[in-house]
Amino acid sequence: MLPFKYSPKFGFIFNTIAIIITSFLNIVPKLYFGYKLLPYEIKQLNSIQDMKASLMRYQSFTDQYLVMFIIGIIIGYIIREKNSFIKYLVRNKFWSILLSFICYSLPVLALIWSQDFSDINKTQNKLNINLWFIFGKILWSFGNIWLIFVIYFNKNGMKSNEYSCDKNI
Repeated sequence: MLPFKYSPKFGFIFNTIAIIITSFLNIVPKLYFGYKLLPYEIKQLNSIQDMKASLMRYQSFTDQYLVMFIIGIIIGYIIREKNSFIKYLVRNKFWSILLSFICYSLPVLALIWSQDFSDINKTQNKLNINLWFIFGKILWSFGNIWLIFVIYFNKNGMKSNEYSCDKNI
């Protein structure tokens, strides 16, 4: 958050680089340590211990979630410091519909992309799996951003102001 506070331009560059680096951290265990991605490469595992180690590595370790943490920090900054711009986008009918369509389609895109790997009996394209594993989390994260914004600005169609900023403005 500090890079944004002192220089928004530097903060944007710093966090973009952090997102890129942490995205590639997702596949470091595969590239350098030989862990297989479950369930997509299950045929290449030799034992239950390998399966357990791979599952633990990709599901439990914090480095697999750093990209989502950084995106969350960026969203917090935008809500806190760029409140009027986001409020304009949320309340403007055209931008609201366009951004809703884009952001809600990103997780669907990630889901459709993951269906390429549903047949675990065939050998998967390693580049495609690696790219999906890098960008799939980013697609899901950016897909949820709009949901956070519309709830925060009370444009989600609910009558409750519990999560809205409108009561504070």
